[in-house]
Amino acid sequence: MTKRPLFSNCPLLRFVREFVSFRDETSTGKTSYSALVPYFRYVRPLWFQYLAGLLCGLATSLLAMALPLATRYFVDNIILGKETDLALPSNIPGAGLLEGLLASGVEPVLHSLYLLVLVLGVVGVLIIVFNVLQSYYNVAFAEEYTFLLQADLYRHVLRFPLGYFRDRSTGYLLSRLTDDVVYLHYIFSGYLSQIVVQVVSLVLLFGILSALSLHLTLTLLLFTPLFLVANLFFIPRVRALGFRGRDQSANVTRDLGEIIAGIEQVKADSAEEREYGNLLATIREAVQNRVTTTVYISLSNQVSLGVKSLALLVLFWVGGNEVLAGSMSLGDFVAFAAYVVTFSSLLSSIISSPITLQPAVVSAARITEILSLAPEEREKGFWPGTCAGHLRCENLTFAYIPGTPVLDGLDLDVLPGRVIGIIGRTGAGKTTLINLLLKFYEPRAGQITLDGVGLGGIDSQWLRSQVSFVSQNPYLFHATIEENIRYSRPDAAFEDVVLAAKRAEVHDDIMRLPDGYRTVVGERGSKLSGGQRQRIGLARAFLKDTPILILDEPLSHLDADIQVELMVTLSELIRGRTTIFITHHERMLAIADEVYRMVDGRLERVPGPLAPLPRWGDYPALRDPLDGAAP
Repeated sequence: MTKRPLFSNCPLLRFVREFVSFRDETSTGKTSYSALVPYFRYVRPLWFQYLAGLLCGLATSLLAMALPLATRYFVDNIILGKETDLALPSNIPGAGLLEGLLASGVEPVLHSLYLLVLVLGVVGVLIIVFNVLQSYYNVAFAEEYTFLLQADLYRHVLRFPLGYFRDRSTGYLLSRLTDDVVYLHYIFSGYLSQIVVQVVSLVLLFGILSALSLHLTLTLLLFTPLFLVANLFFIPRVRALGFRGRDQSANVTRDLGEIIAGIEQVKADSAEEREYGNLLATIREAVQNRVTTTVYISLSNQVSLGVKSLALLVLFWVGGNEVLAGSMSLGDFVAFAAYVVTFSSLLSSIISSPITLQPAVVSAARITEILSLAPEEREKGFWPGTCAGHLRCENLTFAYIPGTPVLDGLDLDVLPGRVIGIIGRTGAGKTTLINLLLKFYEPRAGQITLDGVGLGGIDSQWLRSQVSFVSQNPYLFHATIEENIRYSRPDAAFEDVVLAAKRAEVHDDIMRLPDGYRTVVGERGSKLSGGQRQRIGLARAFLKDTPILILDEPLSHLDADIQVELMVTLSELIRGRTTIFITHHERMLAIADEVYRMVDGRLERVPGPLAPLPRWGDYPALRDPLDGAAP
């Protein structure tokens, strides 16, 4: 048995090993701060809220600067009884008038404890007022900014081709649409305006400190390079951890979403503990990354605090000697010391802002990656006036994996109003053909035309408005039965919904439910049987009432009696419509004008004549003679 090294699982040792062996593998162009630039466009329509919050923040900061300065006059003028020198340089225009105003308005306050406390109380009230206003405008800006960003992002994502969603997990997309937006929300909601306030405050503080003691101020600036070196050391590490953390967060959301979506299969295979273990391992990686990130940021803060403390010690030594030597007043030194704490905090915050911005830069790069993907072209597509329903496929070729064609030179001509049945083994490409007819994918070669116009030039939204599509497993939303049927035609009256349900042979089942049409079907229709879900999908097709009808295994999940009832209804539904249906049920073929078999990516005509529509009263479950195997 192999022995593990002592303390091999110690988190602290793992952190030290990673710290020593760190390699920045994310220093590419996509981590540049320019990744944030495109998202400033959402600030433009909200300029008033942003500017109001910024001005309130500046007002709060300026008023707060008056408080340490008051300690100077409290010590020198009130406690020690010194006179205040309010003389101005003679080269200033109107210096005499200004000196008079200062002497009559300011000097009494600086020598009266009562007036000084009163003025400071007024300043405190103003700070509270401006703080409240700043909070209001910042929140108003932040929420509206997030709304505008999410609106653009969601609209863009919903217009992606179907292949994009099938290639990526739901959890991956949810992470991009939620977690990454949260980081941009934080940066643009107040942090950027906070940086502006800090920079302005730092410049003003530098002026005040220079006025109090230029010698001490220059001494303070000697410590600035230490702040820079410390932060430059931590920036690449935090950036790398930010990338890793975003991916790990997406993995957790992905895995959890897949487990919940497939909970029926998980329980059927008694895989709860196995999935729990897998999920725990994914979460553990994310937790460890967050711990490491927190430690890095904490180390950066502690290094800054150490530099700040060292600067204070030096300033106390130098400034204390100046006070003892009489070259600096006690009030000036007390005020200077108070301002130094604020100055060093502002300087440290501004210098460390690159670290703070790193998660937002990572998120901006990830969101930009999504926004850069081309959606389906809808706005530029052609909108024909009418749809006769003449579909034609010429030399159609398509492959999900390059070099492995699913369709290879397929030809099909469906005249308006004709009914085409397609059979073939599972995986032969029948559903792929439907996906191409609906423009879910683009063919690699060949073309599809509708009424003589190439499908590639027709607007996707218009095309799908002319087609009623019923998949093998219709998706039901977590809503009422009425809302699910009306999904194909939101403006339909309730009477039309009921009529569609009756024609789909599902009305009686609905009325037996406690809440009838207002019954909430649950996630993916979990409260209904497979046959009920299938018939609700058919009801949508009846309600949509389009010139083209596409059915993918419309009789799946249905028992023999329901199939018999539904066949008569389907024969009415297809009347006058161009219809293409895929089936493994022999009885469905009786309503087809032509039947084709999918073989090696092509369609082969099955010779007729087909049997006429039989009497369905006691139709036996026969073997499909066209497939040569039991359905």
